[in-house]
Amino acid sequence: FDAFFDNLNYCFPIVTRPEVETQGSSILLQHAVCLAGSLLRHPNLPDSFAKAQAIYEKVKVLICINYEQDMLVVLKTLCLLTLWSPAPSHVVCLDGPWHATGSAIRLAVQMGLHKRSTYDGKPDQSCRRRIWWLLYVRFVSHASASSANRFQSSDCVQALIYGRIPVLSPRDFDVPRLTEADFNDAGVPATHFATDISLSCIMGELALHNTRRNAVQPPGTHVVQQLCDWRSQLPTQ
Repeated sequence: FDAFFDNLNYCFPIVTRPEVETQGSSILLQHAVCLAGSLLRHPNLPDSFAKAQAIYEKVKVLICINYEQDMLVVLKTLCLLTLWSPAPSHVVCLDGPWHATGSAIRLAVQMGLHKRSTYDGKPDQSCRRRIWWLLYVRFVSHASASSANRFQSSDCVQALIYGRIPVLSPRDFDVPRLTEADFNDAGVPATHFATDISLSCIMGELALHNTRRNAVQPPGTHVVQQLCDWRSQLPTQ
């Protein structure tokens, strides 16, 4: 838990300590946070990969047997599973960030997180918005504990890195961009998250360009200008 909340929570601002450290906390979410924290272990430590793999398998079983009834908790778990990348991207398998991201996005759409109207009256609106934008644009470069280290990422960045088609287009949803009011603790972590959102949106646009049929022309100058604007607006810290 400490490894996750001290070093990784700013990248995944969707889980709080009370959600996993109080009596009656979700066992599924506890295991998912432990998996994410275990990935911060040095890969050369004894059994680093094996221990992470064991936690991952427990999480997978709990999801398959529908142990957790709260779908928002399941969605948070799927978001954390996007960190798990046990094999190179060219290996065809059902385990890895590509499939975890796809499952999470589809569950989020099923829950209506892509439509602004579904947030009305929800006490956890900010968390839901953070989850949605995390799934769409979030990229994380923390490598797994396996010997086949790979970058983990969101739909946009995975599509750009792997040359695949993004699952979502900006035209598919109307959720407003995050503001400081959407974060429990405004400051550097919130600014960092918002900055990554802006960059990943640009990367998603590049991914769409690269996957268009016969896309031999370079991206338009507007993309270059977007990158320049993003760089000029970077925070000083």
